[in-house]
Amino acid sequence: MRSRPTTVRLPSKLDDQITQLGSELGFTKTELIKAALLRQIATNNLSNFEEIKIGSGDFKRTGIRFNSTFKQLLQQQAKSRGVSVNSLIIYATNKTYEYYSKLLAELGLK
Repeated sequence: MRSRPTTVRLPSKLDDQITQLGSELGFTKTELIKAALLRQIATNNLSNFEEIKIGSGDFKRTGIRFNSTFKQLLQQQAKSRGVSVNSLIIYATNKTYEYYSKLLAELGLK
């Protein structure tokens, strides 16, 4: 049985940036978001976590399928910080965009 997609709301600008970055690196937006979450959570890079809240209009929705283990991990991390899963996703996606954009620029590829 396939898991139901989790609807994620990303700020429009970040959604556009991560889509473009994914295209440059050969990944889908969803693959980059999942990798971003694993990188931030697995390396405990959430110590500098700052919640980014988005307004009611400037966002894009996307559906991401997480398996039950991944979804449980996200829910635990969100609960321990008193924030939403969506906030964790925005944070991790933003950090990943910053990291890879800087790397591509340093390599002269952007």
